[in-house]
Amino acid sequence: MDKINILIVEDENIVAKDIEFNLNNLGYNCIGNVSSGQKAIDKAIESKPDLVLMDIMLKGDMDGIKAAEIIREKLNIPIIFITAYFDKKLIEKAKITEPYAYMLKPFSQRELHTNIEIALYKHQAEKEIKQSRMWLQKTLENISDGVITTDINGLITYSNPVAQKIIGFKSSELKEKNISQVFNVYEQNTELSIDEILKTILDNGKTINYENGLILSNDRIKQVFINNKISPIKNADDKIIGIVFIFRDITEKKQSKEILRLIVDSTLSSIGDDFFKSLVQQLAKTLDVSFAFICELKDIDKKICRVISSWEVDAHGENIDFFMQNTPSEAILNGNLVFYPNRLQYLFPKDPLLKNNNIESYIGIPMFDAEKNIIGHLGVMHNKPIKENSVHQSILKFMSQRVAMELIRKKSEEVIKESEEKFRQLTNSLPHTIFEMDKNYKFTFVNNYVYNSFGYKALEMLDSMSMYDILAIEEKEKADENVKKVLNGENIDFSEYSALKKDLTLFPVLIYYSPVFNKEHIISGVRAVIVDISKLRSTEKALKDSEERYSLTFKSINDGFWDWNIITNEMYFSPRWKYMLGYEDHEIINSLDQWFNRVHHDDLINLKEKLDSYVNNLFGGFEQEYRILHKNGKYVWFLAKGNAVKDSKGTIYRVFGSQIDINQHKVNEKLLENLLHNASHDFLTGLPNRSMFLEKLEKSIFKSKSKKDYNFAVLFVDIDRFKVINESLGHNIGNILLVEAAIKLQLCLRPEDTIARFGSDEFAILIEEIESSNDALNVAKRIQKEMIVPFLLNEHEIFVSLSIGISTSSTNYEGSEEIIRDAEIAMRRAKNIGRSRYELFDSDMHTQALELLQIETDLRYAIERKEFVLYYQPIISLKTGKITGFEALIRWIHPKKGIIGSDIFIPIAEETGMIIPIGVWVLQEACQQIKIWQTKFDNNVLTMSINISGKQFSSSKLLDNISQTIIDTKVDPVNIKLEITESTIMENADKARSMLEQIRELNIQLQIDDFGTGYSSLSYLHRFPVNSLKIDRSFVSRIGANDENVEIVRTIVSLAKNLNMEAIAEGIETFEQLKKLKSLDCEYGQGYFISRPVPVKDIEKLMGSNPVW
Repeated sequence: MDKINILIVEDENIVAKDIEFNLNNLGYNCIGNVSSGQKAIDKAIESKPDLVLMDIMLKGDMDGIKAAEIIREKLNIPIIFITAYFDKKLIEKAKITEPYAYMLKPFSQRELHTNIEIALYKHQAEKEIKQSRMWLQKTLENISDGVITTDINGLITYSNPVAQKIIGFKSSELKEKNISQVFNVYEQNTELSIDEILKTILDNGKTINYENGLILSNDRIKQVFINNKISPIKNADDKIIGIVFIFRDITEKKQSKEILRLIVDSTLSSIGDDFFKSLVQQLAKTLDVSFAFICELKDIDKKICRVISSWEVDAHGENIDFFMQNTPSEAILNGNLVFYPNRLQYLFPKDPLLKNNNIESYIGIPMFDAEKNIIGHLGVMHNKPIKENSVHQSILKFMSQRVAMELIRKKSEEVIKESEEKFRQLTNSLPHTIFEMDKNYKFTFVNNYVYNSFGYKALEMLDSMSMYDILAIEEKEKADENVKKVLNGENIDFSEYSALKKDLTLFPVLIYYSPVFNKEHIISGVRAVIVDISKLRSTEKALKDSEERYSLTFKSINDGFWDWNIITNEMYFSPRWKYMLGYEDHEIINSLDQWFNRVHHDDLINLKEKLDSYVNNLFGGFEQEYRILHKNGKYVWFLAKGNAVKDSKGTIYRVFGSQIDINQHKVNEKLLENLLHNASHDFLTGLPNRSMFLEKLEKSIFKSKSKKDYNFAVLFVDIDRFKVINESLGHNIGNILLVEAAIKLQLCLRPEDTIARFGSDEFAILIEEIESSNDALNVAKRIQKEMIVPFLLNEHEIFVSLSIGISTSSTNYEGSEEIIRDAEIAMRRAKNIGRSRYELFDSDMHTQALELLQIETDLRYAIERKEFVLYYQPIISLKTGKITGFEALIRWIHPKKGIIGSDIFIPIAEETGMIIPIGVWVLQEACQQIKIWQTKFDNNVLTMSINISGKQFSSSKLLDNISQTIIDTKVDPVNIKLEITESTIMENADKARSMLEQIRELNIQLQIDDFGTGYSSLSYLHRFPVNSLKIDRSFVSRIGANDENVEIVRTIVSLAKNLNMEAIAEGIETFEQLKKLKSLDCEYGQGYFISRPVPVKDIEKLMGSNPVW
């Protein structure tokens, strides 16, 4: 919340300072102190404080009261007077400025705080009241009702603009007038006067409503009809302090109702053109206008309208078509009421009708159909101006709906008549006999075709014949039954009869019956359509003979047969067709759905589209392979073939064909496809394999040589620490991870890119059509981002990172193996830098790779050539300062390169597996050396610390190698300390614990190396059979004058003691570090301050001097 800003106006500086001190203590913000009235005004205008503390007696021409008056008037800022004088005249003078408090100096801090808070609260309340009054004032000024308030004596205290307009008085004229002087209101039925109404409300305190029309009259207006609501105004004590009148002028509403009643009464009994004529005449008369008209819209695009009825001054006008453009009626097309009160000829100078008839004003309103389309308009015109009158508009709006309904009804009637005429023409043109008869079976209509069918003329049948005269005697009972059903409202199918011609010849017919309805939609007769089926029967016989021949033919064919009538949608399947699906003939009905419903959903669309395309285009023949469900529940492959049959006009009406079993062919085809796929794809992930990838890569290399603007890139991807995941969670989880990783990688690529599985946890990606190496880098970024989301595999949440190497076609490669090699080199570089990275191959990497390759080659011969030596770094007791043991550190004395550090060749040895034989040699050499020194220096407690690599630790032969070394060197195992890094142990804590326990059973001591960097869990640490913790040099090296990292070291030392372990600090380089470690009660230490790692002879020389640190 913002602080309250307060201005102090005080001419005595010490008093001002005291007030400012109190304000600050109370949490207010003092924006300044001024000593004169004019300065107070200027400062208030500039800073606009929330409150002013004003001394009354100020120096200069203006006192505090005058200054406060100006500030209140201009800025409405609350004022609190502070003065040392209590003078009644002074107080009376100060009241003019409406101060919020008056405080006598001196005053307490509590008194100051109380008066400020009350003043601020009061000022805020005043602002809210003022705002509420403004809102109320605006509301009353803008509502559509008149509002007048009076006191209890009837004196008017307020009136809004609407009230002033209704009663005919201005606001200034209403001041201090009694309500009875302004107008006299009385209810029509009871004739209560205004004074009587006021007395009733003051007596019972209830609201009075008059909703049946009141008459309001005064000396300025004769009579206005209003709805009135009169209510008491009460104060907080529920005492009546005034009266409020709320009323609405309903004069025009009453006039509209009366005019509508007259118009409706005069047009009630007429319809159609009579209604239209009567209406326009009555509209002109009742609305007192010269012209009234009804127009029907004929063409909305061309804006053509037809006058269907009009009244012009004293007679009906002629009906004409006219263009609405440039006339007052054009605006009707916008769908809204149009009103031009005057100057019509000036507004539409191109409309001759206006000038010829001296028309001055116009009101028009559109008419709509049920779909809200404009169908015309209703309007009036006058040769004098029309005042804005809601009566005219409301009458026209109401009557436009009635006119629209009548216009729609009239149009519907015309449509029906036109439809009946079309029906007559249609029935006479049909090649069938059609008749209608009444309930007595007498013909009421017969079309002309009856002569062709029966030999009678239509008039012959209408004169004296009935339906029974044209049917064989034996058919009359059936016909009678069917006709009665139709007359009773039942639906019946067509029936076949034997009909009788005029020459007494019998012939077969089909009769379709339907009911005839009268205007009241009641069945009044029967309509019948008679179809001569003589030719149909002859055709059916010929068809039956043909089908019998077809049946005999297809029973001898081994394939299934189907026949589809396109016209009737009837389908036929041969027994063989059904048998091929495992069904008997009666088990499948002849329906197209029986075919399609069994087709495999993946094949159904193609089958339907192919069949539909053939039927519509008739190109070649129909042929489609698909799978269909056999009765045994399996899908089998079929081939459907078909040909179309056309009628005499060349229109296709039938398709027939065969169904051939091709299932075995498809099975063989699928086997071959799988063999080809498996030969080029990885079985686990389904991705292309190495050989397929290299084949595609060779094509890309060839393309890049022949097409200069074609570039591509290869990404070599390796899953970091996959072996740890595989060994700790099992090969099944490892396999699932590979599949899921493959899916994620594919999602990061385009469809045209290629990804292949290259090794156990390696993938290769070919990205084609790139503009620069940035495109490949962006893909690598996208992959790394996607891999941030962990995998959830069998309830294991696994976070996976990738190392990615990138090589591009910008280097002129001759073969695929070269670019793969460089991408792999870049990947190794990324992994060595820190994993979860990507690197773009450059020439320096190639040079470095060659050097490392040479080192790898030389490394394989180093053991045989005895190029390895051990250096030893002393370990001292920080309590006695004497040497207690050594750490063995391997060095490679290369014949050409000199000494090569272990940080260079050990990672290569780890990767190639040569670390195992090197580790065995180190173990043998170090154990043998400590045995020699124990004898030489007569010290059986000297220890030897030997590093065990991660690969050694996971080797199944580690225990055998240790046991054999102890036997060979005859060293006491208690003097041997094996160092395993914290990260190696935590890669698989449970497996590591088992291995450590077996080593301890050999009585060998165990040390966790680089402790504090491998994020080991304390819940695991206390379970490991470890003897000591080696504090990583990164913590020790930072111990200095400012004691940085001291607390970390202290914590590790304390942790070791609590777990019954010893703590060894490595990396001691200064005396201060040694001193601090001793003070922390750390047991052992080693580092350059004590001694660098040195050869055997230097250790023996050092031991001979018997040093103490």
